[in-house]
Amino acid sequence: MLETQPAQHVEQTPENQQRPPVRLLASVSEVLPWTGATNLLLYAFMVLIARALGPISYGYFAALFSIVALINVVLAAFQTAAAHEVASLAMPDRARFLQQVWRPSLTWAAVIMAAFVAATPLMSSYLKVDSVLALASTSLVAALYFPWNILLGSFLGRQLFRRYGILTFLQAAARFAVLGILIVSRSPAILLASVAISMVPPILAGFRGGSFTHPGSGVSSPWRPSKLGISATLSSRAIALTVAVGYLTLGDVVVVRSVYTASEAGIYSGMALIGRVMMLIPAAVNAVLYPWFVASPNTDEKRAGLWKATAATAMLIGIVAAPVILVPDTVLRIVVGGAYDSAAEIVTWYVVATGLVALTSVIGFYQLARASTRYVVAIAIPHLVAQFVSPYIFDDSLRSLAIALTCVGSSFLLTSIGFTMFTRTRTRQATLGDGNRG
Repeated sequence: MLETQPAQHVEQTPENQQRPPVRLLASVSEVLPWTGATNLLLYAFMVLIARALGPISYGYFAALFSIVALINVVLAAFQTAAAHEVASLAMPDRARFLQQVWRPSLTWAAVIMAAFVAATPLMSSYLKVDSVLALASTSLVAALYFPWNILLGSFLGRQLFRRYGILTFLQAAARFAVLGILIVSRSPAILLASVAISMVPPILAGFRGGSFTHPGSGVSSPWRPSKLGISATLSSRAIALTVAVGYLTLGDVVVVRSVYTASEAGIYSGMALIGRVMMLIPAAVNAVLYPWFVASPNTDEKRAGLWKATAATAMLIGIVAAPVILVPDTVLRIVVGGAYDSAAEIVTWYVVATGLVALTSVIGFYQLARASTRYVVAIAIPHLVAQFVSPYIFDDSLRSLAIALTCVGSSFLLTSIGFTMFTRTRTRQATLGDGNRG
């Protein structure tokens, strides 16, 4: 298991020399405009496709794209792990990280693509998709997400938040630019292929620009990456946590495509686009908080930052969710169009469910920074399983499914809060006990 290094290993910049609360706020404000613009572009990308294709065709596209996005959620665990690894290194070694992992990253991307291609017959049957080009393009996009996440993790670990934001924005802009392909071809398969091609330039630019020293220069210790420098224990925790808090609006769309009719799956996919907004809200907060949680040696300071961030995130989620709860039919027409009107009676439940899970992610990443395997095993994984099996259990109507997911989200948040408060109490009692014995 990786150990957090002392505070002197944090790169010293004018920003991180400020007092911790001021530094944290400055970091969030630095990355928020870029991640906000990135998420807006990516969201608009999906909205325009949903409006152009209609429920049935969009349900087909969304199922494949949700697999890609869910794989990105899984691989984002390696982004988190890479950020942890880089944040734990001495400053000179941080600059060498990308130089030493870019070849292994591409190798693992090839392995992922080969595994994905081998699984295409199963995916074709499960999702009722028969386009070879669509499945091959999905495989390529999924594979490219591995080096992409290693790249982003290195920037986060070095607390280069602005460069992280700019790079994500460039990737989103490149994807948005290929929308013209859909207008010309009207083919989701060709659009997926174009998305794969659009990912290559930002990845190359990031790896080329992310290494600021030449190999062997200014290195204080002979660090060598082993398996990308990422501990297997940390990676497994990160994967389980990131999937658990990122499953809704992605994994459920894939399962619903298999369980429900094509028309119902399309309606659900349109509704998931509304819920997706909730899942994007804590993205910038988590991106900044996680490396800060890892690097800061002050437990009380980290815990205070956690509850402040949770409260701020809850307020933002409430503000964004309010229009959906009050006028769901209007929001649906504005975002995805009138073809998805039948989702109006269930989208409120779904938005509440996604909002609860999104809020839970802030607590989850705090526990991940604490290397809490117990939280992942006892809280995150059971709720991930509950999200996965819900469409199979509640297959009679989309409404019952949305209500069930709301119950799962409520349980996830409440148990996460309880676990965090309980571990604090237990830790303080242990400390007092040690003091009494002394």
